[in-house]
Amino acid sequence: MRLESLSNSFAKRTLFDPSLRALHLLIRFRAKRTAAVASLINQLLRCSFAPPAADTIVMASSSPYAPHLTRWRVAAGGVVLDCVEYEGKPLFLPPEEDTRERLEIAGEVFPLMDETMVPVLDDVCGGVKAARCVEYSDDDDDGAVLLLTVTEGKRKEVAEVDPRDGEVRVVGCGGYYDGESGTVQHVVDVQGEREAYMLLVSVREELGRIVRIKRLN
Repeated sequence: MRLESLSNSFAKRTLFDPSLRALHLLIRFRAKRTAAVASLINQLLRCSFAPPAADTIVMASSSPYAPHLTRWRVAAGGVVLDCVEYEGKPLFLPPEEDTRERLEIAGEVFPLMDETMVPVLDDVCGGVKAARCVEYSDDDDDGAVLLLTVTEGKRKEVAEVDPRDGEVRVVGCGGYYDGESGTVQHVVDVQGEREAYMLLVSVREELGRIVRIKRLN
């Protein structure tokens, strides 16, 4: 299918979903000169999009047991979008909404965690390497913050990173594969400032990415 046809197909969807209009204008501008945008449009046609800002920026606090979703950036053909994973599928956020702290989907409010690259100690080769991490913050535990990552190698584990020296310590205590979402669910025991609690950490192993964290108790 030619690039023009892909763009036209995407344009038809904007007639029924106002949240896509600004994104379509951006893609249309890039599409004239960048063939790489074709693959991005193909992705967008198969994926879901967050509702407009007026419906998604929520000032009220979410439940302490609401899952936290990881937000990361996707770039193709000069277009950069924020993305989260919901029910096993990527959900793209409009470019102008990358500062929101929470996202409402189907009436439920999800806190967002930004994915960052953090220097950590490399136990295998020595020295320092960059690891993909997320910060989990629990308001019920005096705002305590956990810096979590996924270990490399054949056996993926959830680990905590010490931000002071980059030391990585495995904290997962078992997990299982969830066929519905295609992720591995790891149970993590946390000794908080006020109490101990458990987290269920969803890992997309093929990407080495934590996509979701939910407090269990």
